[in-house]
Amino acid sequence: MKSKSSVHPIRKRGSGSVVTSRGRFIAVIALPKVNGRRRSKCFYESSYEAAERRLTENLPQLGRESRTRQTVGAMLDLYLGSRKRELAASSWHSDRRRLITWVRPAIGRMLVTEVGPLQIERLLSVAALSGVRPRTLQAIYQVTRHSFEFAVRVGLRSDNPCNAVPRPRVPLADHSPLTRSEVHQLLANVDSRQFRNFYDLAIQTGARQGELRALWWRDVHLEQGDMLIQASLCDAEGKPIRKPPKTRCGRRKVVLTRSAIEALMDQKRYLEDRRLPIDGFVFKSRSGRALSKSSIQKQFKSTLRRAGLPSVRFHDLRHTHATLMLEAGVHVKVVQERLGHSSSQITLDFYSHVMPSMQEEGVRQFENYLSTAKLCHEG
Repeated sequence: MKSKSSVHPIRKRGSGSVVTSRGRFIAVIALPKVNGRRRSKCFYESSYEAAERRLTENLPQLGRESRTRQTVGAMLDLYLGSRKRELAASSWHSDRRRLITWVRPAIGRMLVTEVGPLQIERLLSVAALSGVRPRTLQAIYQVTRHSFEFAVRVGLRSDNPCNAVPRPRVPLADHSPLTRSEVHQLLANVDSRQFRNFYDLAIQTGARQGELRALWWRDVHLEQGDMLIQASLCDAEGKPIRKPPKTRCGRRKVVLTRSAIEALMDQKRYLEDRRLPIDGFVFKSRSGRALSKSSIQKQFKSTLRRAGLPSVRFHDLRHTHATLMLEAGVHVKVVQERLGHSSSQITLDFYSHVMPSMQEEGVRQFENYLSTAKLCHEG
């Protein structure tokens, strides 16, 4: 049995350790992994007290050196681990994919302290020359910037190299709303009842594709003439993930038009004809799962070709709803609430192209109103 004096005290986590081997005392200081491999620094002494002194003398210096010797690849692993607790699953998977595809191959083997603005510029240039879209390039820049902000926060370096690199610009989106005649032309050329109902509901409500994919029958109130939008479906690593709206205004009640109610009633009959349950997802496959994004896109593109319409995005059906409502004279506040925008200013910024014609019509209405009052006064 060991004497009380031979029992060594337990050291705090991260302060090194002392082990014995063949009568020698070894002071061990763990260092950060490099390329997934464990590393450590060992000092061999003849007594426990001497090994303790070695730890006390070398731990501060090695701690500083280990932080400066951290590779970008190891730092990105730490960053993703910390962000997984904060981000939605789909956003986390998107960030991870961009880091693995673009950032890690370019600078992953470099030390965190070696990366400067020049390396960030080269990273973005390689991505741009590979043909990525401007919005994707901006997303690569953003996740790189956030990862180095994390490195500064945890003491791996003193500054963020991305601060000296301008953020890639994204040109304003070119909205391509359909006209009233093009809407009827589109719906007349859909060769599937379910997809026709899906497109019609998108045009009649302005809901996003993910919001319609996530729509449940329990949120549809045909008697009251409205539906609740409470979630959206997005794909992460090939799997659909249901998530709540990003903002409070995104969770909303949308009053249904007669055409929207007819589309939902026809969708119910469609499911009954195929002996599928009228519960769960409103739009579903034969297996009862939500419609996949790829099947919607494929069907939409083929419908546009059959209808002889220009190649527009599915999201342009949302712009079609907003544009036609504004052209019909609906107040911008109503349009904002239907779209789930957090403010009317966002709606005005998106659809400013509709405003000139609305202003001309408003001037004519004002002029007629004032002229009528003048005639009444003279009479």
